[in-house]
Amino acid sequence: MPMHVTETVGVDAFMSFPSWADEKLSRDLPTIRAKGESQEVEFKREFPQQVSDLAKEVAAFATSNTGTIFIGIDDNGDLIGLEGLEDLEARDGILRRLEGICSGSIKPAVTPRVIWAMESDHVVLAVIVPKGSEPVYYSQGKPYLRHITTSRPAEPHEVVALIREHLGNRLKEGNSEDEQESAFHSELGLLLHRILVWAETPAKQRMVNPWLEEWRADYSYEAKNLRELAAGDVAVEKGLESRMRELAAALEEIASFRMTLGSGESLEAAATRAKDLAYALKNDTVDQLPLSQDSVTRVRAALREMSRKAEDLAGNAQAMVDSGRIEELQSQVGSLGSQLMHLSFYDLIALGRNVPNRMREVGLSMRLLEVARIYMDGGASLQRLVEGVANSARQLEELVLIVEGESSE
Repeated sequence: MPMHVTETVGVDAFMSFPSWADEKLSRDLPTIRAKGESQEVEFKREFPQQVSDLAKEVAAFATSNTGTIFIGIDDNGDLIGLEGLEDLEARDGILRRLEGICSGSIKPAVTPRVIWAMESDHVVLAVIVPKGSEPVYYSQGKPYLRHITTSRPAEPHEVVALIREHLGNRLKEGNSEDEQESAFHSELGLLLHRILVWAETPAKQRMVNPWLEEWRADYSYEAKNLRELAAGDVAVEKGLESRMRELAAALEEIASFRMTLGSGESLEAAATRAKDLAYALKNDTVDQLPLSQDSVTRVRAALREMSRKAEDLAGNAQAMVDSGRIEELQSQVGSLGSQLMHLSFYDLIALGRNVPNRMREVGLSMRLLEVARIYMDGGASLQRLVEGVANSARQLEELVLIVEGESSE
């Protein structure tokens, strides 16, 4: 899915308002500050140094309701302002950081809109986060929602309620049997692919933080989705409900596994069982429905887009490292890798016999860069990270050439 942060420019700027600042919002800032934070408004004194500080706010609004994060305003409404943003390059730098957070640190990705405003020569950034199309949005593996003036982790029962409401609304949208069956297979395929991305990630990386918590949180989330889907008429009519519940139980075992010294083998045995169940269910359901030509065309387009993003990231990698945006770089390349692995689980033989496997291999190598250790080694580990991003971009470019028929496998 394309990820763009768009900058809205005031078209009637004049007097003390620069052309890039929105006049209406600028004039409204005193009133907004006086009203204070609310269900729809959050204040941030400065652009957070820690990615998670902003990511959780964005995820919470995406889950709950459209909201605006004003950066450059203190919690009590005092005007602070952001410094050094008078030139376009500096503002673009902020937008790139925001884009990295929204596409890499938040799952599913979120596309906000931003508006620059100015009050008394103080620059304020407004980040407008739309209510998302998915039921729950995660930051660092934790589901977030907005509760009055606070963005907090959602309780398990709240996640269940959000998913139930989401699925209920979807069923109302299409009432014909064909529409319901198509929606069922689409949802089941997405679920299984998300499960298998983790299943194909090596245990060495998957079983240590930060991925350990994220993996288990994702499996808990997918188990709830599976149980909801298994209760529908299509699953019952096709005799799949018991197998889906069996897989859900296997995922829940991993999500609730009690970690103790030496328990790694038992956890990995549970992971292997869940993997086998997921692949078997995928083979008997999703794989029996070949992709349409239109779907294959969309996959080609998605690959081209991911290749361009990887190329851009590779070109900017050294600058991101030099400016201390290492976590952001790792998050962005890891997100692209996850998307590539997700696509690889579809029946893509039409693109080339070895294309799915190569997509999975490249995607996994990109995901592993997300958790690559950075040491105090004179910059050697940082250089390996930059080179790894560049190598991934080259491999993705080669894949695009293959699927476009411009190269041999």
